[in-house]
Amino acid sequence: MYFSTVIRKVNNLTISSQGGMIVTYRTKPMKTAQLTPNIRYVSLTDDDGDFGILLHHFNGQVLNAYEVYDREHFTRVYDELVQLTNSQY
Repeated sequence: MYFSTVIRKVNNLTISSQGGMIVTYRTKPMKTAQLTPNIRYVSLTDDDGDFGILLHHFNGQVLNAYEVYDREHFTRVYDELVQLTNSQY
């Protein structure tokens, strides 16, 4: 069975649906930054506040994902990912 994904914006709400069923929605936009060729940061917000996800990826595949809550944690995880990336490639 073929399901199409539809993403639409209604006011400040982003809705994605698949086969007529809502699968995700966001009230606040997601911001991303490609920090290195293999590390991307995704900034997110929920009812508990701001947080982010550091993604370690290669050839379109996510190898590791780490949730970070503050600058100190971000720096520690980022440094570990840079070392990991340098040792693998």
